[in-house]
Amino acid sequence: LDSVQRFALEAHEFLLNGGPGLRLLINNAGLKQTPGGKTKFDISPTWQVNFLGPFLLTELLAGHREAASAQARAAMRRTGSGPWPPPSTTALRVVQVASGRENESLLDQATMEAAVRAEPSGTEYADSKRALLLWTSVRAQSLALRGDVFVHAANPG
Repeated sequence: LDSVQRFALEAHEFLLNGGPGLRLLINNAGLKQTPGGKTKFDISPTWQVNFLGPFLLTELLAGHREAASAQARAAMRRTGSGPWPPPSTTALRVVQVASGRENESLLDQATMEAAVRAEPSGTEYADSKRALLLWTSVRAQSLALRGDVFVHAANPG
């Protein structure tokens, strides 16, 4: 997750400075590890790769973009001029790659609590992909309105 934080800052600065390129981010991470192990953050590697990485990257990018957009709007109000649209408001689209296996998910409160404790589960992969789909559907509208980040989920199967 450290590399996710570094990338989010680098990508934001790139976009803020008007760099051409990153307008579409595809989170295509997928890991199905034998249940049991833990990362240095004391969580399941499957959950970290399949849900927490895409979640954190998207939220960090949206937060950086929202803050930069607010600063640009404030500067425009102070000076009465400025670039439009502000560099940070160029739309960013994010596609979360899901899985057909999410239909096998047993995701519920108990499953989420077990995931936080990194307890092994035979449905970790499906549960982590289902969590990504649910979070994407819940956050899509607010991210679009607040950070000009358009989030979609796609099932490649």
